[in-house]
Amino acid sequence: MTDPAEWGDARMREHPRVAVVDTQSGSWATWDRTNCGEAHEYAAVVGPDWPALSYAIVDIDSGELLDSVELAEVGEGDHLTTTASLMASTLANGGAVLDADAAGPYPDLARPEDPFGLALESVAGLEDAAIVGGTYESPSGVGFSFRVQRGEDMVLGEPLGFATEPLEVDGGEGWTFGGPSWSFTADAVTADQECGVSVAAQPTGTDVPPWPEGYAEYLSTTVLSRLLATC
Repeated sequence: MTDPAEWGDARMREHPRVAVVDTQSGSWATWDRTNCGEAHEYAAVVGPDWPALSYAIVDIDSGELLDSVELAEVGEGDHLTTTASLMASTLANGGAVLDADAAGPYPDLARPEDPFGLALESVAGLEDAAIVGGTYESPSGVGFSFRVQRGEDMVLGEPLGFATEPLEVDGGEGWTFGGPSWSFTADAVTADQECGVSVAAQPTGTDVPPWPEGYAEYLSTTVLSRLLATC
């Protein structure tokens, strides 16, 4: 229906071009009723005042936040990325759980003195051994995932939907984005560009705890530097 008079909901006439943005992953989908298709020119940048871990509905032209729904409230909550769902996806896509010897230094990324009660939950690697990833969890529901990738001419990937902030790291370059919130990620690549690492905050389940004070700083300094040292 191309005639706005036929649109049954007044909100469609007021906001004919909308985007639905996942504020955890930064991904989005668009709908442009003026051409009955996508708005290909739209690029989301998640605002600091947007609701975390939600689908945000945004007016493409004005940028107005129209509505939102929490990811955990959609379906069975499987739209929310947790440490458990992330590891399940890794294993389903060809990853294999590493034994204690192959896990090497990864159990030491968060040590007993950390203030968040974190402990290594699992480590997995892909068949070519160029990529290793794992998850840490705590009894309070606070968690994070990590990833190490080795290769040649590694560069920092361009994140979807988030503005980046430069991060000073010893032995390389880094940045952060999405934080401090449950979308927080810190990335770094070694100076020789042969190893890239990433640490991302996730809750351990759909019962999401409040964002812990100081967690973004802990992940981007203590954990990321220990992870970079494994390169």
